Amino acid sequence: MAAMRNPAFEERLYELFPAIHAYIFLHSPDSIYHERVLKPHLDTSPTLLNLLPMAACIAAGGRANQSISLAASWQVFQLGIRILDDLQDQDRPTALWARIGLPEATNYAFLLCVHCLKLLQHSPDAHLSSNSQLVQQFLDDCQTLLEGQEEDLVKRTPDFDAYWKKIEKKNARIFEWGCRAGAQCGSDSPQIIQALRQFGYHLGILLQLLDDYQGIWEANGVGDLGMGKYTYPLVFGLNHPSDHQEDIGQLAANPAAIIKNEQQIRELLDLINAQNFVVWTVYQEGEKALNCLRKLPYVNDGIRFLSDYIKQIFSHLPPKDDLLP
Repeated sequence: MAAMRNPAFEERLYELFPAIHAYIFLHSPDSIYHERVLKPHLDTSPTLLNLLPMAACIAAGGRANQSISLAASWQVFQLGIRILDDLQDQDRPTALWARIGLPEATNYAFLLCVHCLKLLQHSPDAHLSSNSQLVQQFLDDCQTLLEGQEEDLVKRTPDFDAYWKKIEKKNARIFEWGCRAGAQCGSDSPQIIQALRQFGYHLGILLQLLDDYQGIWEANGVGDLGMGKYTYPLVFGLNHPSDHQEDIGQLAANPAAIIKNEQQIRELLDLINAQNFVVWTVYQEGEKALNCLRKLPYVNDGIRFLSDYIKQIFSHLPPKDDLLP
């Protein structure tokens, strides 16, 4: 599939961003919530991440303006989850909780999630407002996401299968929903909807693995090891047969030990090429996402936009040919 960029299309898509924000503010509580949360924290620069359902709608053959309310709901939801994640990690001194306090930030995070549901339920898009199954699936996937987040907070996940199931819950399912909902705004074809739904699943996995990679080797603030987290690189170190497997197991026996032995663990992960393995897995999930797009019986600007997003991620990684699987 050719994935040539279409700057004119991207510009038209980005021009709809003010309409998405206008819809958010039109259907939001007229309160301090506007000034403290929405205005300063909604993304002002459009990205594929916050336009994902709209891009999926176009990829399915629909028009961008068919999914404005969905894109609005998605962006509000992403902001709420980002605030909740910051509340749990407390590793970014610039986060909302650090400025207004934990109680108020917690309240705003839940308000954003309720606002998101309101935007869905009152959508003028017929595919959304009349589709109670889609809204119910969103609620189910939110519950699954929070279950995955809870596992991340309180449970050790030392094997690959358990960790993969956790990141499916934390990330894959909600991205799967976002692409499915966008596709349903643009098409009634089960095959098209399924292909874009699967794209969202693999994109969600990819983004979580990328976050795990950055959390150790490109951390902005306290890294994942410094917080005692069992993320994908460490799970690899604990399970991959190597001369250092036993040492890693002893150094990472529990979260407190991970924090204490952060530097030693990172050095051992480097020795066993954990960084390469994680990046290689990111490539694998990206290729699976691209293959989902190749199942579609046509190529349009929405598909190119989604494809280009994956390839932009690839462009910031070490070349695949330099990696060891």
